[in-house]
Formats: sequence, C-alpha cells, structure tokens
Amino acid sequence: MVISYKGLIFIKIIKTMATISKLYKIRIKLKSIDFNLVDKAVKTIIKALKPSNAIFNGPIPLKVTLNKEYVRSMEICYSENSKVTEILMKLVLPDVVDVEIKL
Repeated sequence: MVISYKGLIFIKIIKTMATISKLYKIRIKLKSIDFNLVDKAVKTIIKALKPSNAIFNGPIPLKVTLNKEYVRSMEICYSENSKVTEILMKLVLPDVVDVEIKL
C-alpha cells in the first residue's frame, strides 16, 4: 500500500532505516534578511547531501521575526556510516545567512 502523504512516507522510511542501523538527526535553522539567500543556502545544503543518502524533512518556512528575518528549518536523518557532518562543515554559504546546527 502506498501512502501519498509525505509525512507518513517519511516516518515509514525512518522506521525501516532505524531497524537497519542507528539513525542520527541534525536540525538546521537558517536566518537572513533576504529570503532569496535563505532559499539558495537550503538548495546548496540539499545538493551537497544528496549523494550521502540522507533523508530530508523540510525546509519548513517559519514566521518572519520582528527583525524582518526569514527563517527556514530543516531536519536531516542519516546513518552512522555517512559523512554528513563532514560535508556540512565544508559547505560555503553566504555570509549574510545565519546558520544554527543542532546535533
């Protein structure tokens, strides 16, 4: 049975991967005054991590803050043998974009 709702498919994939190997999560929050730069940074992250077979949840646009900052939040799930953290540390993103990473 195929479920067309993205969230449920995502949960099924995570449960399957969790049985195979230990699964790690990284949460990334991107902020900037220019929404185009935030979207460009998100695309850069996704493009860099696609070969590592990471699973993405997001980007989720959050409310614009009082400082007129645009915020995107995303979650990355990966297995223990993946080099996701190394790839993230080597990424070059615009200076105007504030990146917050939680392991």
